[in-house]
Amino acid sequence: DEFESTTEHAMDPVALNEAGEGQDKPPRIMSGGGYQDQEAAWSGNTTLVCGQTSKVSSSTSKVELCPSSCPFYAQDRTDKDFCTFQCVVVQDCAKLNPKTQIGDLDLGVCRSCVVEGCSICDTSVMDDRCAKCQAGYYLK
Repeated sequence: DEFESTTEHAMDPVALNEAGEGQDKPPRIMSGGGYQDQEAAWSGNTTLVCGQTSKVSSSTSKVELCPSSCPFYAQDRTDKDFCTFQCVVVQDCAKLNPKTQIGDLDLGVCRSCVVEGCSICDTSVMDDRCAKCQAGYYLK
């Protein structure tokens, strides 16, 4: 428990600043642009188009959401370029990147499974399911 609380304190930019540490670096932006309420920070106007590949850069908006008709932001691994994404429906998540078959409405992205002790995700399903466990774990 002591290690966990030390780790939490070290990762918390507010706690670091209150402790006088880390003042020379700005806090790291977290997923969703670092906003508590991403939708409140977003103006509602989107330049993203369903099924159209977009290349992102440091100047790309971190809070812009995909249109509601294709709400999942998916990395496009079908092209030879890098940092390319598309707004897709859940059925198209695995078409762009076979390892990110799960459409996560809370995050607004296509993602891989999140299963403790999982070595290889089961990509044949669109939910959090493991195909092969790490050493010391077993499938139920």
